[in-house]
Amino acid sequence: MTLFDQISEDIKSAMKARDKVRLETLRNIKKLMVLALLMSMVSTKMMAYDAKIKGLYYSFSGTEAEIVTEFDNGYDNPPTASNIVIPSTVEYNGKTYTVTSIGDGVFYYNEKLRTITIPNTIVNIGNCAFCGAEKLRSIHIPKSVTTIGEAAFACDLESLTVDPENAVFDSRDNCNAVIETATNTLVAVCNSTVIPSSVTTIGRYAFKYAKVHANIIPYGVTAIGELAFHSSYSYDNTIILPNSIKTIGISAFGGCSYLKSVIIPSSVESIGNNAFWTRCYNSSITFDNCVPDFNYRDILKAIIDYDYTTDVYYPAYAHSIFSVGYMRHCTLHPQIKINDEWTSYCASASFDVPEGIDAFVVKSYEEGVVTLQKVTTINEGQGVLLRPANVGTFYDVTLCTETPDAYESNMLKGVTAATDIAETDGEYTNFIFNIVDDKIGFYPANAGTIPAYQAYLQIPTASLPTSTPARLEIVFEDGDLSNVKQFKTNTVTDGNWYMLDGALTPKPSKKGVYIYNGKKVIIK
Repeated sequence: MTLFDQISEDIKSAMKARDKVRLETLRNIKKLMVLALLMSMVSTKMMAYDAKIKGLYYSFSGTEAEIVTEFDNGYDNPPTASNIVIPSTVEYNGKTYTVTSIGDGVFYYNEKLRTITIPNTIVNIGNCAFCGAEKLRSIHIPKSVTTIGEAAFACDLESLTVDPENAVFDSRDNCNAVIETATNTLVAVCNSTVIPSSVTTIGRYAFKYAKVHANIIPYGVTAIGELAFHSSYSYDNTIILPNSIKTIGISAFGGCSYLKSVIIPSSVESIGNNAFWTRCYNSSITFDNCVPDFNYRDILKAIIDYDYTTDVYYPAYAHSIFSVGYMRHCTLHPQIKINDEWTSYCASASFDVPEGIDAFVVKSYEEGVVTLQKVTTINEGQGVLLRPANVGTFYDVTLCTETPDAYESNMLKGVTAATDIAETDGEYTNFIFNIVDDKIGFYPANAGTIPAYQAYLQIPTASLPTSTPARLEIVFEDGDLSNVKQFKTNTVTDGNWYMLDGALTPKPSKKGVYIYNGKKVIIK
């Protein structure tokens, strides 16, 4: 934090404490610091106005006019009007000039200015053009503006809007960047606000130091820029990011001392260093089925400090990643969350199957049917199928203290990194677990990629019929079919025979797998 930033923070503290003497002193110090900044920005070429027209000073060049200050290199005599409309053109000595620029410090510490209208001819807004204009609450920037100087809006704005197609906006104080909406309208808001639902990108510095409900981020936002909410103020202790966010920039929520809990959705692909460095006691961060791309050495900086306690909840399948290096200084909580009724699964560590989840391996294959065997551990690197009691629930898991016994047999092949597969692999034919038209089973694999931490089935090609089955049925080792969707109609004990798809059939005379009195029957 710079000295200027610290003074700004002290001013806010003094305002809250209603310490008028200290507040006035700090404001005078800030004013002098801004003046020093301005003077350091001023060109060595002396500035002078050519004409005063309706209270504004102009300097002319060719056919263009710039609004300037009254005195050469001076900023202590701003216009006196409270409501100013900047004209698009001015006439002087019989010649018409287009007003294209608002110079450095023109409205510097203007104590009367309440409203300003900027025409669509302005291209440049200079350094500190409106800084210190504390009664000015809103500004609309036309699309013609291409350059905005440093600290141009260092004031107490409540809103700043920018026309569509505007490409440049990068001031560096209270209103510090942009929010990009689906219509390409840019908005920067300084004080308490709710982010509009049309927003798709929150730009760098957008809410830095702002009073903002940072936990209300609408679905549709895909990127949060660096320092976007840095040191912002909120009365909320939790931030839940929508499942549309893909990138979170460097220090995006750094210094947000209010922030106690963060949930990173599965959509997040990358997180910048120090993104959540809050220095909060008993803070927590939850990675909701995601393993973003970020430097795991720097994740410590992003969410904790050595003097603070941070709980990290993360997908158990990625334990080998979250348990290394500096992450060991956190309190680690591996979890399983399944967003479907069934899923294939593969983990980078071994742990006990938690209560509320059933886990299965594929024990055998015969006549178009795979048989599932229930297991009590999820073994490192081995493929399994999981079925939760409650979809979308976080289940805490306990890591195995000893290497668990190997599965007696398992035809599932797990992967811990995205893996390309073909329809066949040597002597095997590959199948993908899926639910199609409400039918659970293994379907022939097309050439493609198996996502990390999932599994696929390999069946010896020689054991398949000449034509690869369109779907391999699933049954349980004990013959219980009541928990598989497509078998629910086949669990009645009415003495009839059924096909696996639920169709009634006479007592079969051909080889195959059938259902009789709610049980699997294989006729050879």
